[in-house]
Amino acid sequence: MNSSLRSLCFITLTVACGIANAAFTQNTYLSFSGSIIEPDNSRNIEDQSIGWRIGLTKSINSRLLLEFQVSGNDYDEDPNEFSQYSAGVDANILFLNNERLHPFFIAGAGLQRSDSNLAGSETQNAYVDLGIGVFHQLKPNGLSMKFDMRARRDFYDDPNPGETDYDDFIVNVGLSFPIGKPSNEPQFEPAESNDEDNDGVNNTNDYCPNTEANAAVDVNGCSKKQLGLTTIVDSDEDGVADDSDNCPNTAKNQVADIYGCSREQYSAIEPAPEPVTAAPPVLEIPAQRTITFHAGTAQADSAGKETMSQIAKELVNREYVRGEIVGGGGNSESLNKARAQTVYKYMQRFGVPNSRISIKSVDAWAAQTVVHFQAR
Repeated sequence: MNSSLRSLCFITLTVACGIANAAFTQNTYLSFSGSIIEPDNSRNIEDQSIGWRIGLTKSINSRLLLEFQVSGNDYDEDPNEFSQYSAGVDANILFLNNERLHPFFIAGAGLQRSDSNLAGSETQNAYVDLGIGVFHQLKPNGLSMKFDMRARRDFYDDPNPGETDYDDFIVNVGLSFPIGKPSNEPQFEPAESNDEDNDGVNNTNDYCPNTEANAAVDVNGCSKKQLGLTTIVDSDEDGVADDSDNCPNTAKNQVADIYGCSREQYSAIEPAPEPVTAAPPVLEIPAQRTITFHAGTAQADSAGKETMSQIAKELVNREYVRGEIVGGGGNSESLNKARAQTVYKYMQRFGVPNSRISIKSVDAWAAQTVVHFQAR
């Protein structure tokens, strides 16, 4: 394996680790791997070695795995020319865990036996490993593909003066099998998410930033308070909320007016007043609102999301108001249509009835995307 291929391996693994973040559910794993070893140039061995590796991995905590392993490999086509066998322990330090990829750093040490039949010698010496690897989870039960790369310092007791230590490069690829009963708790902690208000919804999907602490939110990260949907209390169940009810304790068999009072309750005080005719609905909100988007896209920016939340709140709380969407502000009719659809789908997600929101038009030359309001 030349230096360019080695560099490519490190870059590939680093990119894979960069997209990583979930959890294994097992405490113990048994791994079987194949190995490719590029020897130190000082060994005067031209070819690479093919070998094997067996490991038993134990989870110590959410970030640390210990692996006890044995391995063996032969150099050259003649297996009797030079061979190595090792036994040791690796500390695998996990980072950036996600649903399927679990990258880790490697720090290991152990003993290695080197046999050279041509030289008629056998030595036993210590080694240390440093490297990086990744588990790719294949099954929910923890079955994973394991890949790692490591540099090995071999403290080789060479009879030739000046040649005592070697630096070999090793690549291992294999499968890791869960054994034993699964743990009740995930062994790998999830990485921190980008959730500034800690409401459990990532910023990229949060349409209501700055949610107050401990408030219950919906899938869009919005609390009832942010949507203007406070809990309605109607103690006498006459259809009028307590804070607007002028006549509490209306009997169950009595019909109350808009003030929460029945004729019987009025009679107990004074003759019932003439029926109140409701005034025509007044809009009481701006005639239109403008939604802003990221340039060249149909994705609303932070101000646009805040505006859409306000529009949804106004339409939900005012049954006599309907909205009409005009798509614009883009450089093409298709982009303006996509922006109008973004606003329309947002309104649907927040429970605005279809009868109260619609797309009026899409204009390739319109300066911006707006929602017009009108009383109905």
